Amino acid sequence: FKKPSRDNMVLFCIAFFQACLGYLAEPCSLFMRICNAEASPVSLYMMAQACRLVGDKILSAQALLSLLKAFEMSKVAFCSELVVFNSTFDLPQWTDVLASKASVFRCLGEGSQHQADGILPTYVLPEQVDKARDAVTEGLWIIRGDSQAKSTARIFDAREELSALERGILQPYVAPDFLLRGCKFSLNFIACVTSYFPIQIAYNKRCFAELVPSSSSRVDKEREEESKVVILDFDEVNSSFEQEGVDCDKLWAQVKEKMSSALLSLVHEVCQVKGQARAKRFSALGLSKMLRLEFVLDKNLEPWVVGVTGNPKLKDAPGNEAYAEALQSAVVHSLGRQIFENELRQVVDAGNLKLREQVMSQAYEKVKGSFEALQIESYYTS
Repeated sequence: FKKPSRDNMVLFCIAFFQACLGYLAEPCSLFMRICNAEASPVSLYMMAQACRLVGDKILSAQALLSLLKAFEMSKVAFCSELVVFNSTFDLPQWTDVLASKASVFRCLGEGSQHQADGILPTYVLPEQVDKARDAVTEGLWIIRGDSQAKSTARIFDAREELSALERGILQPYVAPDFLLRGCKFSLNFIACVTSYFPIQIAYNKRCFAELVPSSSSRVDKEREEESKVVILDFDEVNSSFEQEGVDCDKLWAQVKEKMSSALLSLVHEVCQVKGQARAKRFSALGLSKMLRLEFVLDKNLEPWVVGVTGNPKLKDAPGNEAYAEALQSAVVHSLGRQIFENELRQVVDAGNLKLREQVMSQAYEKVKGSFEALQIESYYTS
């Protein structure tokens, strides 16, 4: 940077890191400077929170009003920026936990009873190849790439010899006795962590299904070619399940129970102090985290967690309206809860700018019913 003092991105990073370290006046001044020069939804939100923390409710309310007007002008652009912010400026602990599928399942598996907690037996290859050979005695297993990005997978028969050169995550292959529209499928949910102290987690009950064309052979020894994924929205999923005779109420109750267990394990790990990165400071700034959880069903229609990612992107959703709508609803829920129910509520109720009459407030009330809070006890870490 030739002139970093005039670069708003540099100033934003400095202000953000200072705020995360517990400073008040300096980040407040910097966020105000950024918003005066080139306001954006993220900088306006951070200014509102910083001004609230220093006790200036008038400036905080003005920043909120500009923020809500930005949402009204372009919902898609607004949500896109917030989604990127969610996956970029988050707790370093999330980066550690969600770095790979192996790190996710290590965290989920610690202290759990695996099947009892909704976690399939998982082996990281090649590190645990010897343990895997002892465990893989029958049935079908699946080897997925360790990267969090979408990767190819291979169905593995227990009668085969497990090579020491295999790399990835090995788990039992589970699938229901039916396909959706002739395709294999997984159920995807978006969860929002809106506070760590106390813990506030909610998930969108209106999941969406990813459909991938089934291979002609059930046991495919070669890596499957990447196929175009088709998305079904919640109403289409429910309708398809009812046609197959699935007890949807029982299924969604099981999903909720296993999701609670998985998210509690992840948040417990994230709340551990790492250097100067403390979850309590992120909660004070009203910084939320959006997660995408992927479930598959076995032949008994029991759900199992097979993936957790912390950087869902709207750019991955072109043509998939159900996915885009799920992410936009998550942004509206996370931001709406922070503004209208959490700490910023003091600013909203104290001012005379009629913030509750803005489009964002109406949108929040609309999506609020789709999100269900998980009943997880609050706890504090030293």
